Amino acid sequence: RTLETVHNPGVITKDLELFEAANVTVMSEFTQPRDPSPYQSGLSPEKSAMLVNGVVDGSWRGYLEDARMKGYKFFYATENFTSCPPFLADLLQAIRETEPPPPTPQPCKGSSYYCPRLCMGSGG
Repeated sequence: RTLETVHNPGVITKDLELFEAANVTVMSEFTQPRDPSPYQSGLSPEKSAMLVNGVVDGSWRGYLEDARMKGYKFFYATENFTSCPPFLADLLQAIRETEPPPPTPQPCKGSSYYCPRLCMGSGG
């Protein structure tokens, strides 16, 4: 298994070298979705991610729809940076309803944990 990288400028990147080197580029990170879409950037939306923080319980649904409409491939919303949001299960279910199912998690080598680990314990 190879290590994957994330380039996180939080806005549409102007660094094509880092964009090309990364597996995923966070092109929008804020307390609500931002313009423009990855398509307007001229960069591949296949590597694009939107992160939204400071989200209150119900607003993530509209933000997810906005990310889809703008062409983002990856999306995540949270209340803050240090905890799993109470709406995480609903968020993941909404994403699964429109995406092909992910591969079944396999045990991590040398561990009883399963990969990927989402929000295990209080540390996230």
